[in-house]
Amino acid sequence: IVQKALQQQKQLAVSQRHEFQTHFSGIGGLLQAEAECLQRGHAQVSDMHQLMQRKPVDVPKVKDGLSKLAQLNTCFADVHQRLKAQLTALAGLQTAAQDKQLQQAQSQVAVMFKVMQAMATQLQTTQRQVTQLQHFGTQAQQELASVARAHEERMQRQQEQVVDLQMQLEETTKSQDELRRLLGEKGSQAAVDGAEKQVAALRQ
Repeated sequence: IVQKALQQQKQLAVSQRHEFQTHFSGIGGLLQAEAECLQRGHAQVSDMHQLMQRKPVDVPKVKDGLSKLAQLNTCFADVHQRLKAQLTALAGLQTAAQDKQLQQAQSQVAVMFKVMQAMATQLQTTQRQVTQLQHFGTQAQQELASVARAHEERMQRQQEQVVDLQMQLEETTKSQDELRRLLGEKGSQAAVDGAEKQVAALRQ
């Protein structure tokens, strides 16, 4: 937007400079024409003064000189009027250029103000989103910590259960060994009693 505004200002300046150059060129030509009319007028007045000093006065030449002087005055008046119109147009052009520059500047300021408002709104939205993300991140960290604690507690309970099962297994193994030992002793005693009974039967 800034580059576009600068480009518009540059284009406007180029256009206005061209218009001013055109008017200045016209004014320069009119000033030169006015100077020529004045020079010729002064020369004609000098000629008239010389004619009037001659005796006798050459009336036809005086009349011709007066006619030429009148033509020069008309030419001077025309050039002066055109020069005045050119200067008026130049003043109007300058005023119009200033008004156009002012309007363009106001338009650009309005556009920049809208852009700044949009950027401010976007910044507020971004800040709000960042705050929400930070809050979400905090919640996520808390939830992860809670999950980690729960997992650790569950692992600890499982380890305790494994230890309990190992102890129960050891107790069961001991009980089975004791039972086998007792069963083995009872079996040996029964074998001895059976042998004694057989010996007694043979004696009879």
